[in-house]
Amino acid sequence: MATSIAKALGCKNIVIHQHHGAFVAGKSIEDAVVTSIALERGAQMQWLMQAVGTPQFFPNTILKKPALMDSSHSRYHDNELGKTFNSFAREAKELLL
Repeated sequence: MATSIAKALGCKNIVIHQHHGAFVAGKSIEDAVVTSIALERGAQMQWLMQAVGTPQFFPNTILKKPALMDSSHSRYHDNELGKTFNSFAREAKELLL
């Protein structure tokens, strides 16, 4: 299974495996954690939106084709990554207390 996941990841950061969840990689632990949390929040948002009713999509003429995320084009700069990771860590600490 690990070999097939590594092959599917290639240069991407996320692979969603049916019945197993998501596998996330990053340039660092912080990068992988932030990507994982962003994926989870996006999934929650989609679930909530679908609970409201049939989604209304923007026409393709309005949207730009999304770029694949890979380790060479991280959406977080190192400084922003540290701030985002620290923010998530504070949230988690507050939830545990």
